[in-house]
Amino acid sequence: MIVLAAAAAAQKPRSAFFGRIEQDNRLLALQWQRGADGALQWKDATDEDSKFEPLFARGIAAAPVGWTPFAFLLHHGDVLSLTDADFHLRRLAVDLTTVELHRFVRRPPPDALPELDELDRAIAIDLLRQRGDHEANTALAAIAADKKLSAALQQRAAPNYVRQRLDPATLQLPEDADLLLVLDHAHGVDASPLVQIGYFSSLCSSCSVLSLLKAPTRKDLQVGQSESEMVTEYAFEVVRQFGCARLDHTCIAVRLTELGTPDAFAVASAGSFDPAAADRGIRALSLPETTCEHSAEVTKASWPTASATVTPTLVQVQTKDWALQPRADLAKQLLREPSDPTLVHVVLPKGSRLLPMLANVGFAGLQRVDATFAAGERLELALELYLPDAAAAERLADEVDEHWRPLLENPVLVPDLKVTVDGASVRCLLSVPCAKLPSLADARKKMVELAR
Repeated sequence: MIVLAAAAAAQKPRSAFFGRIEQDNRLLALQWQRGADGALQWKDATDEDSKFEPLFARGIAAAPVGWTPFAFLLHHGDVLSLTDADFHLRRLAVDLTTVELHRFVRRPPPDALPELDELDRAIAIDLLRQRGDHEANTALAAIAADKKLSAALQQRAAPNYVRQRLDPATLQLPEDADLLLVLDHAHGVDASPLVQIGYFSSLCSSCSVLSLLKAPTRKDLQVGQSESEMVTEYAFEVVRQFGCARLDHTCIAVRLTELGTPDAFAVASAGSFDPAAADRGIRALSLPETTCEHSAEVTKASWPTASATVTPTLVQVQTKDWALQPRADLAKQLLREPSDPTLVHVVLPKGSRLLPMLANVGFAGLQRVDATFAAGERLELALELYLPDAAAAERLADEVDEHWRPLLENPVLVPDLKVTVDGASVRCLLSVPCAKLPSLADARKKMVELAR
């Protein structure tokens, strides 16, 4: 009885915290304002002694936003559109009715921080596009036709831009990569729901920590809430500091040590970027041993171990000790045609240090792996597994079905697996209907169950 009573007592604060976020989608209410530099500041709305402090007081590099930045890679829109529009505009006390959003976008720009105000209005346009009803579409048409607005806002209301592409003839690639990854963002998904999932996941983590404290304080709740808010505002802060950016076509190469840890990397991304803003943002970070130069629409930055170049249509970042050069034949294997629906293309080339590691998950003897992921009506993961001979391919095909059987028996997702053998290679196609993916509400319930 004593043990049961103690267990029940231990659950009370935990239940109270989880019940609060399930009902209110927050631990506590915050009050917001903009600082003189345009950065958002917050304070506890019910604590008279609290003072406003910057949301990203320690900088975006130290922001505890978890995997949120990876949503940039899967998203089909620009970085700014991954801002949670509802949360952002509420922080600015903007009326969220369609009529008032329309007025907010088309009002005269303020004298203070006009560039930042334009970003706020772009977020309002994004919210109208998310609604997509007749009233919202009528407002968007009027915004697109308003010559008094900037070209950027007009285009955002009626997007019509050409996606940039990496050029296989000039793409700089290494000879000894262990992992090659290409993303065609035009075939990406609307990753904005991942931001809400990240926000609620952060709240759940905070609740778990609070439940372990003997006497949680108001300050503990403030930290948990403010850190969760960072997830929904992270994309806006990146754009505020480094300028508007849109990823269109990205190639990432990674080299590993013998222990499997990253040793060198090279990233090239075609898209739309603001070199001047990137220059200001990098300088503002005040990183040690960093140099930055900007001239003729090109920004170049250098650190002790890496360097970066930003132009209006291309970003390149790489470690300094890795030999890169154009390798047209390899690039043509990696880069698909724009009409190809592949979002992600992954290659583990012959000799990759990752290949022996796959033996631990049932894929022994691999000489090369070619994988693609596409997101349409179904999520499709295709694996091309290359082995030494046909006998090894037949053995692996049987093992694949055995290893993936628990996944295939999932009654919710209704996955489908096709395995075929062609000589010394095995092709696996795993697909899931998008209609079977859990809703945001279901995902929230599951997160609470796991965190409890």
